[in-house]
Amino acid sequence: MADIMVRQWGLAVLKVRLDLSRKIPAVTSELIAYPDGTERQFWSRADPLADFGLASGTTPPTHLELPRALAAAVDDSLHGELRGQASLWLRLVPPYGYLGAVPWEDLVPLIGVPLLRVPDRLPIPVDFGNTWSTVLAVSAPPGAVWGAAHVIRHLQALRRNLTVPLQVDVFADAHTHGLLTDDPAFEAGPDVRLHQPDHAIPAHEERSGVRSRQDHQVQAARRPFPSANLIWADWMISGLGGRAVRALHLATPGALDGIRPVLRFSTNPGRSGRTPWAVGTDDDVCQLADVLGASLVTFSSPPAHHSDLAIRMLADWIGQSRPGPTLYSSMAGDPTGDVLASAEAFLAAPHDALPVPQHPSLFGYIQPEAAHPSLTDQWLPA
Repeated sequence: MADIMVRQWGLAVLKVRLDLSRKIPAVTSELIAYPDGTERQFWSRADPLADFGLASGTTPPTHLELPRALAAAVDDSLHGELRGQASLWLRLVPPYGYLGAVPWEDLVPLIGVPLLRVPDRLPIPVDFGNTWSTVLAVSAPPGAVWGAAHVIRHLQALRRNLTVPLQVDVFADAHTHGLLTDDPAFEAGPDVRLHQPDHAIPAHEERSGVRSRQDHQVQAARRPFPSANLIWADWMISGLGGRAVRALHLATPGALDGIRPVLRFSTNPGRSGRTPWAVGTDDDVCQLADVLGASLVTFSSPPAHHSDLAIRMLADWIGQSRPGPTLYSSMAGDPTGDVLASAEAFLAAPHDALPVPQHPSLFGYIQPEAAHPSLTDQWLPA
């Protein structure tokens, strides 16, 4: 489906695949564009896995990077034969392992145009109305302060950047909730609702049919920790009271379960201090987004945290498989939150001719038809 959309919109695309058929495995890439309406390959190349920080085995990488030679080749083409292109699109051909977590967005400062990833699903036409409604879910480790700081900065940035009305429902763990209520910079009001974390377990018990403490103990004995993602989901569904939202924003640590990326949630949002962690998979996130009606899913990776690889992989997997847009943001790379908020503003009001998001702290899967009008408006002959 991605290749069909590339041809339909005549996108300039960097097509990347993992080639394990060679004696020495490599990453092959080719630059394709449609300068006269006909597909043309400008070049193809192969780069060693080691240049990306990858090994030939299944051991998770500790540091991924974009090879300098590959970046230089793309830069030369975008300032040479493809000068005047309004954007560059990244097409990762499955299966591609850890390549989705490579910081491809490091190309943005070099090429000077937006770098967007091509999803592998057609869009679903839905009229979401005028208000930008979003669920912001934060599960931070005990004692961490980044969760509350992220909520405050993200809300302030949304208020600065959105051109449509805002409605945010915040679901945060007990420690983060306490920091928010004590911080005068957190401005709740008609457009922001902070939900009580001690409502999470009762909401889950009500929705799962648990009627007594004994029933809860029996259920817990059968499924000790994996129900945490259900607890958070039930809390959100109950808190929204039947309302749908346009976006689901998740800010939690991540981890690798073998080679599968997962999110980490507190098993009891209403309890401060150390509680067991449970995991949320890409399937869990997609199902939650569907239940909430959220077209957009966004991930914010905690600062200075070793889980960034997992968060990047998860955002990439989900972006490939969903028809709606998916965004990844680095808290460290976007300290004010304005980059992510401007990307949400672009998606919230596609007819306002807002700039297409481009920044090294951000990557996103966005349907070409959503970005194309703004890219056309911004294009200037070189």
